Amino acid sequence: KPLAERTGATLVWRPMLLGGLFKSIGQEPVPLNTYLTKAAQTAGFTLSGTSPRPAITKNHFVTNSVNLRVSDLTIDQFQKFLKEIEGRKDVVVTMLDIRKNFKSKDKLDATLDVSTYSKEVTDEDKAKEKEKKKDDKSDDKANDKSKDAGDTKGDKKV
Repeated sequence: KPLAERTGATLVWRPMLLGGLFKSIGQEPVPLNTYLTKAAQTAGFTLSGTSPRPAITKNHFVTNSVNLRVSDLTIDQFQKFLKEIEGRKDVVVTMLDIRKNFKSKDKLDATLDVSTYSKEVTDEDKAKEKEKKKDDKSDDKANDKSKDAGDTKGDKKV
């Protein structure tokens, strides 16, 4: 018998068009440790530790992953945790191993790999960012000069 039938779980299939997903992925990766810690707090437990994996770049996308273990969770806590993790399009559970907790039959232990995706920062992107910062600084200087020229506070008219 499949696991879903044995446990009474409901499986939800959500196919998606990948073009929209690729467009929504930015160049800054999600800080997974912070993200997962907040997800655990929302689910009602404290995350004890994570093991970051080396980033992998392939086809102009960077994959950052973290391996983590959780223990002594109720099914409700674990379900909330998973929903929080996958609340973003660019964060997914890529590996999941669930086991019954030997101390308490009502609780479970799990090992997960969670990954986030970002676009690779190219040399062209770096040059554009550098040019933008340069333009912003020159705009700021021009604004400061125009403010100084028009500043009449403190001047008395006779």
